[in-house]
Amino acid sequence: LCPCMLMSPISAAQYLDPRREPFDLVVFDEASQLPTCKAAGVLARGRDAVIVGDPRQMPPTSFFMTGTVDEENPDIEDMESILDDCLALNMPQTHLLWHYRSRHESLIAFSNSRFYENRLLTFPSVNDRESRVSLVHVEGVFERGKTRTNRAEAEAVVAELARRCHDESLSRMSAGVVTFNAPQQNLIEDLLGEACKSDPELEKWAFDSAEPVFIKNLENVQGDERDVILFSVGYGPDENGRVYMNFGPLNRDGGWRRLNVAVSRARCEMTVYSTLCAEQIDPARTSAEGVLALRAFLEYAQRHKLTIDENAAGNYKNPNGGIASALGAALRENGYETDLSVGQSGYRVDIGVIDPKDPGKYILGILLDGPVYGTAKTTRDREIAQISVLEGLGWSVLRIWSMDWWDNSTKVIGRVLARLEEIQSGQMTGEEETEENGVRGAERGAAEPGRSSAPVYAAAKLNAVTLPAEDFVHPNNQKDIRRKIQQVIDREAPVSEGTLIRRVVQSYGITRSGSRIQSCMDSVLTSMKLKTTMQDGQRIFWSQTQDPDTYLTFRVNGEEENRRDIRDVPVQEISGAAYRVLYEQGGMQGEDLIRETAKMLGYARLGGNVSAAVLSGVEYAVARGGVVSGADGGYALSAEGLERMDQTI
Repeated sequence: LCPCMLMSPISAAQYLDPRREPFDLVVFDEASQLPTCKAAGVLARGRDAVIVGDPRQMPPTSFFMTGTVDEENPDIEDMESILDDCLALNMPQTHLLWHYRSRHESLIAFSNSRFYENRLLTFPSVNDRESRVSLVHVEGVFERGKTRTNRAEAEAVVAELARRCHDESLSRMSAGVVTFNAPQQNLIEDLLGEACKSDPELEKWAFDSAEPVFIKNLENVQGDERDVILFSVGYGPDENGRVYMNFGPLNRDGGWRRLNVAVSRARCEMTVYSTLCAEQIDPARTSAEGVLALRAFLEYAQRHKLTIDENAAGNYKNPNGGIASALGAALRENGYETDLSVGQSGYRVDIGVIDPKDPGKYILGILLDGPVYGTAKTTRDREIAQISVLEGLGWSVLRIWSMDWWDNSTKVIGRVLARLEEIQSGQMTGEEETEENGVRGAERGAAEPGRSSAPVYAAAKLNAVTLPAEDFVHPNNQKDIRRKIQQVIDREAPVSEGTLIRRVVQSYGITRSGSRIQSCMDSVLTSMKLKTTMQDGQRIFWSQTQDPDTYLTFRVNGEEENRRDIRDVPVQEISGAAYRVLYEQGGMQGEDLIRETAKMLGYARLGGNVSAAVLSGVEYAVARGGVVSGADGGYALSAEGLERMDQTI
């Protein structure tokens, strides 16, 4: 009824007849990169248009363009992009200020301060006292007049990619590489290709992952993102030790926009590899804003400190003065250190209580109903959206109302101290957190109560001993191995074969299991005659009291050692989560069901592996008769499924 076509401007010109009925709406994305001349044909094919873009990001590349400017009539010349032309015409505009990509505030803080006047609203991280932007100084040489590359930096980047590939935890994070110029990009691609020839595991991780490694330069990285970004500056002293103030595209007008794009691609972590030091960039020798911004960025990566303009938006302290200060003082008297106004943008956590066991983290965030609360435009923002985002970043949140404080401050302090004791003893539950925050389950959405009531996946705690890998396979150790296998099954079943073997092997201080260890574990597992099912080529082990055919229990993903790769989650658990979503929310379309089921299981981001695994769980539920699918692509519980859920709940 309402066709939606995704096309490039040139495709629209080639395939859409200008005489056809106009589209009701034309939407341009990344409009800062689109020249007005290329947009005109598409605009003519629509009645209304929405132009979406960021004027502080990349303009259209002009490297291959010829000089066709009409110097006698500059007033009728196009501006750099359709976005710039629309801004110049004062078209109605609105600003999207919430930043969504960075999972740690330090990753966007530099761009927000330097390029956006601190107007982006970013959420502070639970470990906001540390930075996820780091600088690795490389003793290298920039071959200025020859290859225009820095081989030492390129080798360091490839070595880091290899290290991440072979680390069980780090390999789960996607990676991307950003360079300042195309020659450095090509060199890193060549070195990575050479490394992959002798390392099949690296090749598979780099190119066959759900989000493969990308290697791009400043000119073509806009729109890309990865969990981890490795940034190779490349420029630096030449073989004679001399630093030239020529940094390629950064020296051009608007070069700072390229830097802004490059340093804001990371979700979780960014490592900067640089032979160049900030102090080697002499501000007296250049007026290019991009070069001066590079100097400031290198200082930030090294020192993790920002030069703050106190007049910029969001730069203020103690937003709720009296209550924040008084409550902070009361907590200090009870042995807790606090920070006030935690964050680096216009959105702050009013009081952050520092974890006594880990001073780099906050154990509790206290939200007051002061200026930050008052600037939220909707009740949903204040009471649901902001709190949900903070909890998703790992915060434990408590709301304090001013009227409660003025009525009985002693009672409020006691409530905060009680919460801190509960958190430290591990007794706090999802329902209690929801009630304390003053947010009813119905306001959070129907899926929230189910998620909070489901158990969190917990890894078995095995007795740790150190055993040489060659001694692991000795028959004398099989009794202890059997005992640990049973402990894992008792605690974690249903559990994947890979997880079970990893738990047992690592309890002996062995970080990687070779073929002999794998063969030994396979022999022991087979001899124990355990209950198993097969899934994607690996066994799933069950306890004797569990029935895979009727199993509906699911467990929410935990943190660190209690976190599971989606490929290790039994399809029966995924099916159970889909049952719960449909039971609480009714019929849903397939994409919505996959997204909500993933959330129910604790996977906030849908990658290829997560989507595929959840889809398998939904299909399993359909095959078992508990879920029915309609011709319109929707899903709902069958009568049998409803009856099973009624009994389970």
